[in-house]
Amino acid sequence: MGRIKSAISALGVKKLSKTPGMHAVGGVSGLYLCVNVSPSLSANMNPTFAASWIYRYSFSGRRRDMGLGSYSDFSLEEARHKASSCRNQVLQGIDPLEDKQKQVDANKKAHIKRVTFQHCINSYLDAHGDAWKNAKHRAQWRSTLETYACPRSLSDLKHLEGQFVKIALN
Repeated sequence: MGRIKSAISALGVKKLSKTPGMHAVGGVSGLYLCVNVSPSLSANMNPTFAASWIYRYSFSGRRRDMGLGSYSDFSLEEARHKASSCRNQVLQGIDPLEDKQKQVDANKKAHIKRVTFQHCINSYLDAHGDAWKNAKHRAQWRSTLETYACPRSLSDLKHLEGQFVKIALN
């Protein structure tokens, strides 16, 4: 896994947050503080630092880096907790990055399935309504879609993907 390092205190991490590079902070194997410097616009400006928590691990023979969040958003304790749960996943044979992506995909799919056909009609008309110069044409489009295309018996499009409905309307 990651480099074994004795745990650094929160004060030590605060000092590291102003030093560019990848810093192993210890406490959990593979937890790093990645600090980048943004180039200053002029020579007399102080550089700005962007720091984020990284969990570095190996899975199936590949080194992977997983972002855990910004240094300013998560404390050292929170970053260690997140890295520890990711480490447990790796030990169980689960790739944390793939697991996270599966959760994101499932959330997107659940959101898409909650979209009603009426919502799709409104989105389409809002996006393309300015193309019709006459208000009468906008009203005719809305009336036609609501009368002939909107299914009366279905409130949710559970069997249709929202992206396909938008493609069909375009």
